[in-house]
Amino acid sequence: MGEQKKEFIDLNAITERLLIVFNKFGGTAKEFTDLAQISASRFSEVKNGKSTIRVAEVNAVIRNCSDFMDSPKWFVFGAEDLQPESNLFSINSKEERFEENNHLLKRLEESFEKNAALKARNDQLEAEVKALRSKEQCSLKEITEIKVYYKNNSFETYLLETIKDEDY
Repeated sequence: MGEQKKEFIDLNAITERLLIVFNKFGGTAKEFTDLAQISASRFSEVKNGKSTIRVAEVNAVIRNCSDFMDSPKWFVFGAEDLQPESNLFSINSKEERFEENNHLLKRLEESFEKNAALKARNDQLEAEVKALRSKEQCSLKEITEIKVYYKNNSFETYLLETIKDEDY
């Protein structure tokens, strides 16, 4: 029929992340549902793939089980850089931290480059707008009188009549 639209809040993906949080919790399903304050039968349905998590359950898990997830943002949106297994605090070796920092630094530099390019383009557009406005103002100016000064310190003023389009 066509391509499937990606939902802003993907409950199927949140359901998968719920299982990651549950596994990180390390206890029984009963202990987890008691801590999360969600129904044990609903959790069983979700865990066995018969149902997806509901918004009220998402809120309860975030409120009560945040110690077992990297962040509520990761739990809801699943940002790849925020996976619990790959955050900076779980990296043990200096080499891994160095590589991760280099990766983040590279992304930051790319952002700066994009920002600089956008700023340059913005400055260029602002200059073009300023030039157009000054041309507009020049074309809006009208000569209403001409004064002629003579060497004997006298002068004459000539008033110009406005010519209307219908006079042509």
